[in-house]
Amino acid sequence: MHLRMNVRLSLNMLLPICAIVAVLCAPGFVHAQSGIELEVEGDSIVDEDLLVEGNLGVLGQITAGSSENVLTDAQGLIDGAKIQSGTVDASQLAAGAVTSTNLDSDAVASANIQDGSVGAADLATNSVTADEIATDAVGTAEIADGTVSTADLADSAVSAAKVAGNSIDSSKIVDASVALADLASGSVNSSKIVDGSVVTADLADGTVTAAKLLGNSVDSSKILDASVALADLASSSVNSSKIVDGSIASVDLSASCVETRDK
Repeated sequence: MHLRMNVRLSLNMLLPICAIVAVLCAPGFVHAQSGIELEVEGDSIVDEDLLVEGNLGVLGQITAGSSENVLTDAQGLIDGAKIQSGTVDASQLAAGAVTSTNLDSDAVASANIQDGSVGAADLATNSVTADEIATDAVGTAEIADGTVSTADLADSAVSAAKVAGNSIDSSKIVDASVALADLASGSVNSSKIVDGSVVTADLADGTVTAAKLLGNSVDSSKILDASVALADLASSSVNSSKIVDGSIASVDLSASCVETRDK
């Protein structure tokens, strides 16, 4: 190791300086006192402590020996070019020393993020898509009230259990879509039937009884021709006005109803 020292001391201290130089030149020990500039032009292998209280210029290489701390209080002395790639580990970084500006693009992966540490403030707008959401991860607490629209619902997703009581009115029912199967027994009364809309085809056989007929509502047009039988006529209901002239034959007369008179 070649040493060049700039001495700023008086002549009467020459001998102590020579002693210092002798020590500095000893193998395995380099020491610089305050007021002395030490410049190393070759390679220096330091196996013991190196204490520099002045200026240390290194033109070659410094190889670490057995000491754990190669350089102490070396602020401003070592830049990135002096550090071997891949040699700085987490233990050598001060707390908070690595900021976002020190991180390369795409340098932080899932393995580098602590579980459960990413909050809403860390997410950019629209950064979470359906692919990032686990199955069954979204419950009602995660959905803002009133934000689920028709487009958000899958076909047939709304069952009867999801419909609130009395929530479906006429505006929610497609016209002409209510079928017989949709009506409960006894659910249609007179108020639900449009006046004059019940026709013969709507009536089952034998459903219209005498009690359903309004008084004097059955006239000749309502009676099938030749359908009135003897049992349909009340006693004394047929008088001369009801008999067609010349229509009574001998067979229609009883034996005692005609008297014979002498002329």
